[in-house]
Amino acid sequence: MGNYTALFFLWEASLQSVGQLGLEAGARGLYYVLFLLGCRLLVKSMRILVIDDSASLRTAIVGLLASRIDSAEVGEAADGPSALVQFRRAAWDVLILDISIPGESGLTVLDKIQALRPGQPVVMFTTHLSQVMVNNVFSRGALGYVVKEDAPDELVPAIHNALVGQRYQSRRVISFMEGN
Repeated sequence: MGNYTALFFLWEASLQSVGQLGLEAGARGLYYVLFLLGCRLLVKSMRILVIDDSASLRTAIVGLLASRIDSAEVGEAADGPSALVQFRRAAWDVLILDISIPGESGLTVLDKIQALRPGQPVVMFTTHLSQVMVNNVFSRGALGYVVKEDAPDELVPAIHNALVGQRYQSRRVISFMEGN
């Protein structure tokens, strides 16, 4: 997680530097490309653990992540106990966790993960849409809440936000919360 936080602050600093340099649009574009290429050298791969009881959905998420995140290393777990085993075996940059999984609920798994590694970035990935649930997962340490229907557009931004310690809610969640 440290590499991603450092990159975030580097990016912020580079935006200020470019503004102070007064570079033209073409030069700014080249600067950003070089900056991003340098970032790829700092971060070799991103380790993501996908925890969901649906094998077909896990396969789709693995494919989505592989197509949108360069050098993503993705692990899978189908239930609470196997998720905790996988979590203990390796250092994961971010977890994508369904609330309704067999063995132990996603909420129980979230609690155990946060007890083992406080601050571990976790994005909740679910069909549950209630104000109580959204507030509950954030109070337990999750950094993202994405409704499964929103995955193609919202899962990768949620992951990136979680990696730099920022909360993320998919559009459907925000709309729902504003209506209640």
